[in-house]
Amino acid sequence: MSQKYLLPYQIEWIKDKSPIKIWEKSRRIGATYAQSYEDVQDCIQGKVSAVWFSSMDDSAAKEYIDYCKKWAAIYRTGFEAEDIKDPVLKESTHQIKFANGTKITAGSSNPDFFRSKGGKVVLDEFAFHDDAKKLWKAAMACAKVWGHPIRILSTHNGQACLYYKFLGLIDKGKLVWGRHKTSIHDALDQGLLDKIRGHKTSKAQREEWLAELRADSIDETTFKEEFECIAVDEATAFLSYELIRSCEIPPFLKDEQKGVEKGKKWEINTYAHPYKKLENAANLYIGMDVARRKHLSSIWVAESVGRALVPLKIITLQNCSFKTQGQILRELLARQNVVRACIDATGLGEQLAEEAQEIFGSYRVEAVKFTNASKNALMFGLLTGMEEALIGVPTHEEIREDFHSLKKITGVNGQIRFDVEGSEGHADIAVSCALCHSAAKAQNPIPFVGSGKHRSSVFILEGY
Repeated sequence: MSQKYLLPYQIEWIKDKSPIKIWEKSRRIGATYAQSYEDVQDCIQGKVSAVWFSSMDDSAAKEYIDYCKKWAAIYRTGFEAEDIKDPVLKESTHQIKFANGTKITAGSSNPDFFRSKGGKVVLDEFAFHDDAKKLWKAAMACAKVWGHPIRILSTHNGQACLYYKFLGLIDKGKLVWGRHKTSIHDALDQGLLDKIRGHKTSKAQREEWLAELRADSIDETTFKEEFECIAVDEATAFLSYELIRSCEIPPFLKDEQKGVEKGKKWEINTYAHPYKKLENAANLYIGMDVARRKHLSSIWVAESVGRALVPLKIITLQNCSFKTQGQILRELLARQNVVRACIDATGLGEQLAEEAQEIFGSYRVEAVKFTNASKNALMFGLLTGMEEALIGVPTHEEIREDFHSLKKITGVNGQIRFDVEGSEGHADIAVSCALCHSAAKAQNPIPFVGSGKHRSSVFILEGY
């Protein structure tokens, strides 16, 4: 198989002779192109009597048949191409017939397309079909009765579809199918941009091309699903990418500190407002979500400006000792312009919260025990604040992904809980923001009173 026409990941797919195989793929990497090669090869070698290709729309069907014509010409085999009307659907399909009597037909995504037919089945962009279960049922009958192969190719379309379920069953060993995965990053590493431009490209050129592709995708969900082979479940995402982006403000200055303590790597990231310092703020509020190892500890510091809450500093701590966490927290709380703080006092955070209350008073520091009810109140308060454009979120991908990782799960009894297990982030930063918002919006907070500068009695009556 010549590398003149195909890239390594395409060749790997074609060489897999599994009865059923599935390709989890990025858009526009030549997956259908590779599949058309396999189908033409199977027909001219007499391995199958017919191939039935189900596409999302007519333009995709035509493109696939054009690929088949190209491969047939390269093989120098006789063929005829025509458009015919499907007798069941009464719709036009695109067909190519070979000299040995085999044929390839590309048609509708309607499950009835496979009725009264037999042969190899190719399901293109399977995750996007309206009735995937019915389509799969018809495709199985078309192919498996006589032992013909089935090919499934698709990008992701959330986590509620049959395609995503198939991938999960394969990963669990419950389906023994050939499984392939090619993200846009994999394709670039294996020469995709070189193939597109017709010459060897540099790493910088590939990164620039990828950055343009990401920008043109408009939102992170689109880029992840269309190009990175990541199924995004927007149905359970509590804070959508659209909402998060609507609250984003310019990026903050980021400072990274890393080290090793007792054989464990620790890391502190500080996101600071580019020009406004904490000491110049009028009223500061703090929220802290506490963790030790698996998750991040996160401290969100914001200034109350009218009804809005403007972040000035965000600190994330990974694998940091409680001594270090306590020191950073105390340094922040010692500022006179800090009005109030809410600290996660669930489990590991209880000691930090109690110590802060002892030093700075319970009127300035609230220890928040996470229960289902309290967390719901926090999260819905955060949601409302963001929907009303009263909470700013610095534009950083890691912060955006952390906010988006927060999942709302509704149980069979109708109770709502928030979950982050299995997601890319743990929503620690989002929780610290919610705690900060709660500190600022608490009802009837006890005012913080500080003494002003001492005035000498000599000047009290000056000017009268």
